[in-house]
Amino acid sequence: MKTILSSSAIISILVCTTAGSAPPARAAETELGNTHSTTSSKIFSLGITSLGGGAISGMMDMGAHQTVQAYLGIPGTSGAFRSVLGGLYRITLTGPRAHGLHVGGGMELGTTGVPKYSTSGVSYSTAFFINLLPAVGIHFSFPGLEALTFSLDGGPQLRITDGSANFLIGPLSGLLGASVHYAAF
Repeated sequence: MKTILSSSAIISILVCTTAGSAPPARAAETELGNTHSTTSSKIFSLGITSLGGGAISGMMDMGAHQTVQAYLGIPGTSGAFRSVLGGLYRITLTGPRAHGLHVGGGMELGTTGVPKYSTSGVSYSTAFFINLLPAVGIHFSFPGLEALTFSLDGGPQLRITDGSANFLIGPLSGLLGASVHYAAF
């Protein structure tokens, strides 16, 4: 368990530092000769996501075909305090930034409620979790609303809660891993 957490942290740090060395989005598109329309000339977007049970989100363009999304949420406090801090790195395989198919990966850290059953009823305790999220998805914007970017993500997930692991394949959230971002800066 300790090895998995250490390896995950090292991989995440390497991915984020490598992605940070990419040239600005506009310069990279010019170098690549990409004349497709882009989502926006802005490189930072703010929005909301269904990832992590619902969270506020920020997305940064790291090049012509790379984005990093970070999110923070508190899905609930009833019973046990639940929180999530996560990130997702995406590489566009086909299409421009305005619409296309992407792959990537990410990680979530947080707390969740674990039910404890007894004769007097159900109580909840707070447990730490880590989710590893390889992802595949689509992103798009509508004509006339190019500053808004929509994305849907899914894929295999490894969820580790208090030492017990659960592997599943599906959308990254109940809303198909949906995220909506507005190009703000």
